[in-house]
Amino acid sequence: MRRSLRLSEFSRLTPGQQRESVAELARAAHGPANGELLSLQDEISAFERRYEFSSAEMVVRLSDGRLQESLEICRWLMSLEALRLVSGVEARA
Repeated sequence: MRRSLRLSEFSRLTPGQQRESVAELARAAHGPANGELLSLQDEISAFERRYEFSSAEMVVRLSDGRLQESLEICRWLMSLEALRLVSGVEARA
């Protein structure tokens, strides 16, 4: 199932193909997670190993100023938020 479509590809499609492509993207967006949950968990675990503290501890340290925001910390925070959003969607193996 298609999960992305470049605008350059889209512009070359017929109107019927464009409608079908958009419908397919919508079905994929509303369908069950397909490995995203496991991927996010792995990514977050890698941050926790690298920094040698948990995600919960990272949030506390960031809040109280013991940890400064950086690009990598922002990525960690975004991964945590993405995990929160997809964790309610049943993952497929």
